Amino acid sequence: QGLKGEYGERIHATGAYFSLGFLPTVTADRQQVVRILREFLDNAFAFHNPRRKSLILEIWAVLGRDPSEFSLEPGFMGRDMSPVEPAHARYCLISVRDNGKGFSPLEQEKIFEPYTKLGQHRENDGPGLGLAVCRRIADALGGRISAVGHLDKGATFSLLLPINQKTR
Repeated sequence: QGLKGEYGERIHATGAYFSLGFLPTVTADRQQVVRILREFLDNAFAFHNPRRKSLILEIWAVLGRDPSEFSLEPGFMGRDMSPVEPAHARYCLISVRDNGKGFSPLEQEKIFEPYTKLGQHRENDGPGLGLAVCRRIADALGGRISAVGHLDKGATFSLLLPINQKTR
């Protein structure tokens, strides 16, 4: 359906602007990976900073041989950030960065706990399970998710996955 179709109203309401970087092909459970990335996008829209003219979202990926090669807060585009050539890569880190409300670095693990909302109430929000469920999905896929926030400046959510895995 595409971003405009699925997020059209929210894109219009927040003046959202997307920058897409390198996005490789990864063999994984598509439905589960899409679910995680949708949660990242949903959170970016839900916690946009209303003092900003537009919500800016950057989405990109970096390749590596080992999970230890990836930065906790990966860089975006501009130059090839991958530490290895695609033919030698075994892992992919997909990141979504926004310029929203962000969160304190002291809370970067707390946001993955069930029913945690960091005191940022919004209308019609759910029980606070989205990121906790995503963490379990990432674990089941042989990967992990992480987040880095900067209060009032935005957040970066990342999904680390093995590039090739058996799909169900």
